[in-house]
Amino acid sequence: MSNHTSNHTSNHKYNSTFICTYNYYDSSLNHVKSVDGHVVNLDDCVGLEDCADIVYKSEMLQIFNLQEYNDDAIYNIIIEIYALLKDHDELKECMKKVAEVYLSEDLEIGFFGLFAYNYFFLTHRCIGEFMKSGKISDETLILLRMQTNA
Repeated sequence: MSNHTSNHTSNHKYNSTFICTYNYYDSSLNHVKSVDGHVVNLDDCVGLEDCADIVYKSEMLQIFNLQEYNDDAIYNIIIEIYALLKDHDELKECMKKVAEVYLSEDLEIGFFGLFAYNYFFLTHRCIGEFMKSGKISDETLILLRMQTNA
């Protein structure tokens, strides 16, 4: 595993400590559990996919510290984060797999793709762990690799 230390342990433009919850409202994402076998009871969340999309959009704004959607601001922040993580070997596998979805081999495109609905709750966890400690836990990487089929 790569152990890259971040020079930037916090980025005031990106709230790396925020906990995503949108994925709990989407039954299509309920197969993503912790590696240690901890199961979250999501039976009450069936049929709330529309709500999950609204929560996802709201959480994105909160994570990027924005009041309203700003494409340029989000792009610039993602580019800064990409610069920190682009050499992380295990994360590169996920970037490559997601880039393929967009018919590309460009890792930057793959990294942007990791902010999509189906991956973001795990991508954000990876970013948060990296910003805090300079590492991403094996558990989080395994979950993201499973989600991206990497």
